[in-house]
Amino acid sequence: MSGQSSLMTLAQMAKYGDGLYRFVFDSEQMPVDIYPWAILKPRSKAKPKITKRLIERAKLANANPNEWFGTLDQPISIANAVLEVGEIKHNGEIEWSAVHGPINIDSHVLQVTLTDLKRAGLGVECSNQTWAVGQ
Repeated sequence: MSGQSSLMTLAQMAKYGDGLYRFVFDSEQMPVDIYPWAILKPRSKAKPKITKRLIERAKLANANPNEWFGTLDQPISIANAVLEVGEIKHNGEIEWSAVHGPINIDSHVLQVTLTDLKRAGLGVECSNQTWAVGQ
């Protein structure tokens, strides 16, 4: 903004990022080990300065580290994840709901789930580094 770098609030992310989105995974169906933040933090071997800054920024965005989960050195495929969109309510809480079908933004950008693309007949494959689309 105005040539300055700053940390955006959730409301700013929703406004300038065309909404709030997240991928939701069924941890029981994951082929990798999933850990809560309390375990990830010490095992990640991140410098204390880095984790302190991460937590400070999380507080500014009203994020709760107790709700964070992740893996250690194991990639997570998004192929079976559910894409959810969040709406900030008047009380500041975020109401999350599953995305059903494509999301069109300003008639220029089309965002869809992998399942939607496959239903449309496109052969789509993805990894953490690349996307490949075939017909």
